[in-house]
Amino acid sequence: MASSAVVTMPRPGRAELGGLALARRVGLRVLGRKVRRHLWSDVVCVGVVRPVREDDPPVPRGALPAGTTIAEEIPSEAGADSRIAVSRGDTLELEVTGNTLDTVLLERLDRIDPIDPTTPARFNLVIDAPAGSYPIRLVEADRRIGSIVISD
Repeated sequence: MASSAVVTMPRPGRAELGGLALARRVGLRVLGRKVRRHLWSDVVCVGVVRPVREDDPPVPRGALPAGTTIAEEIPSEAGADSRIAVSRGDTLELEVTGNTLDTVLLERLDRIDPIDPTTPARFNLVIDAPAGSYPIRLVEADRRIGSIVISD
């Protein structure tokens, strides 16, 4: 008699979730059709990336200047309009605190994290985006709470 084994996969952590799974987990019900379609394409595309092999040529590093680590904490309360100045190559450790149940979005930087009264939204990113202003928003409240200003 052949025995059959059941294989279970571990539950993914927050960093391993795809865009749509993360959106569902944090309760984003206000996303428009285009955004949902975009997030779904991100999830579908994750499965078709081939693994890196030893004989692959090294990936060239971009011309990103060496930067510093910048740690910032900003509030999410109404009327907040924090401005965070960074340069390309810097590492930004951003924490958004507040007494709200929502989701913090770094627009055009493709970062999103939930926030609640006991757990701040946390972001840790190397600044490699072009120079400009990138809004920080609360998704459910549809409110801007600050901006990240990137210079060269």
